Amino acid sequence: MASLSEKIKKISPQRWILSILIVIGLIGLIMMTFKTNPKIVKAAQQVPQLAASIRQKFQVRSDYRGLNTAEVLKLKAAPADMIAGNGLLNALDLPVLVGDGADGTALMPGARRFNIVYKGLDKSECVGIATYNSNEKDQLGLNDIVILSDKHEKTFSWGGENPLPVSLSEAKESCGKNNVLIFGYE
Repeated sequence: MASLSEKIKKISPQRWILSILIVIGLIGLIMMTFKTNPKIVKAAQQVPQLAASIRQKFQVRSDYRGLNTAEVLKLKAAPADMIAGNGLLNALDLPVLVGDGADGTALMPGARRFNIVYKGLDKSECVGIATYNSNEKDQLGLNDIVILSDKHEKTFSWGGENPLPVSLSEAKESCGKNNVLIFGYE
């Protein structure tokens, strides 16, 4: 019976090259799978930046009365890189709304919380943004994240039935082909 080293010596150079190429290809696929698109990361980082800017502009008020996207633009309460004409866009060049609910309607008197809404996200964008792990400072004031997909609606909150932060498996299960993320802030 031939030893392992003798069997290895009998492998042709073409098979060695093919084996090496297969291994390199598999490593490349694994790296692409786990590497997050930098635009997705930037879009995820823009959420707490926008929330902090809004909270700063409204800190002298008793509530968020009248807050919506138009008011954010009027007050210059959005980071400059998000302002696009008469609206807001995230790093993915997708619309951003501010206000109440998925439509970003103006908040009524006495409102103590507001939403930042990302619309038109595909599955990978939804998963990447929903699972982005920001630092503790960026999470201040974040109450919940709602994922609206073609599949269903699911709310994640601190200490809730579906707890924050959103896990990768929960995001993959919740996000569909076309998604809306609603970030609820105080």
